[in-house]
Amino acid sequence: MAGPKFRYNPLTNKLDLSSEAGGGGSDITVSADSGVPIVGKVFSYKGQKALTTPVMSIRTLSNQVIVQNQAWLTQYVVDNSTTNGLKGTYATLQAAVNQALADGNAAYPLTANIMMRPGDYDLSTLVIPDGGQFHIYGQQPSLENAASGVRFNGIGTLDIDCASNILWENVQFADIPTFGVNCGNMVFDNVSLGGFVQNCSSLLFKECLVIGSDITINDTAGSFQSYDSYIYANITFNLTTNTGFNFYGHNSSFSNFFGTNLGNFRLFNSKYETLSAACSSGVDSNNFLINCSNVTINGINPTPCITGTGDFYVSNLSGYCYNGNPNIKNVAATQGNVIKSISVSGDYVATIYDYYIGVNDTSLARTITLPDPSDLLVRLSRNQSFIVKDESGAAGTNNITINTAGGLIDGAASASLSNNYAALTFKSDGTNYYII
Repeated sequence: MAGPKFRYNPLTNKLDLSSEAGGGGSDITVSADSGVPIVGKVFSYKGQKALTTPVMSIRTLSNQVIVQNQAWLTQYVVDNSTTNGLKGTYATLQAAVNQALADGNAAYPLTANIMMRPGDYDLSTLVIPDGGQFHIYGQQPSLENAASGVRFNGIGTLDIDCASNILWENVQFADIPTFGVNCGNMVFDNVSLGGFVQNCSSLLFKECLVIGSDITINDTAGSFQSYDSYIYANITFNLTTNTGFNFYGHNSSFSNFFGTNLGNFRLFNSKYETLSAACSSGVDSNNFLINCSNVTINGINPTPCITGTGDFYVSNLSGYCYNGNPNIKNVAATQGNVIKSISVSGDYVATIYDYYIGVNDTSLARTITLPDPSDLLVRLSRNQSFIVKDESGAAGTNNITINTAGGLIDGAASASLSNNYAALTFKSDGTNYYII
């Protein structure tokens, strides 16, 4: 009489009784009779499949059978090996990506997990389908391959659309990838790269190493964020505008920054050597360096220099240098209390970010317009003040008129600077202005 049949249940980690109606789930112990080993028997392990290929990986060693539990983390396992016990359910990453999307497991809000077995993989022809959500991670060195991890070779352009998101984890890019012209999001966790070219995608690096070739950031509306990473490569910005790109570094190390524009540039607790790229000036500037004092980088102790043009808001940054090009602001440790100021040569409409407004050209009569203090959309603070000053020394000839987009000034529609080098301070009460 045939004995009972059992089926392994990966959810309960038990052998279930096998039948058309399902199994029972009891534990099964296989033992030899009184000291005699079990030999000459065939044990069949069957588990989850991707199409016709079993996911479970079996390795046989002397007198034992090993079932790799990690194979059950996902049905998409990539390994180009043909050795029994090493091969995955897919030989290429492209095949796994395509199947996961076809299965409906990589469409938002679902994210498909794709596990890469240790080895080298050629991604020169990789195409990421639009709208795909993938977590592509390397299996750490294991019994089969204790010396190496996952390395991607031949990588070209990784281009994903705005609806796509990819998390790369525990892998190495041996070549320099280009992140393409679309604006998808990519996250790199414990990843090593030799450099990269960024065209549009939004990139986030966490505990990563980028060292070797340069990093190039071309005209893009994307962003770059680095947390707890070592980015020791020259970064060149090829941006035609500062308003469309955001660069953010936190607790990271950088080498040198070059280029035409920095975009919105922020460094917090991050080391760097030199910053010679230009940045935006005026009220729209968002370029901050906080707690970035000179410390040892790559074995040297540099003086972090700022030589780019534009406005830089700096705090807690000692031992650094800058020349006459940048406009260094908010350096309390070396310059005392620095107020927000602007100099204008024509008519000017003030914003909530202004405090001191100097008029340096009165070859014609000038008008300064203060914000409407009662407009909630303007978000002007109650008791906020503005100073308007004649810096030209000629307001007695061509007066400077100060009016407001809403409310009154000491009960009148406007005020005037009619003496050379005159100045007035205006305080808002949330409805009107008063001269103090």
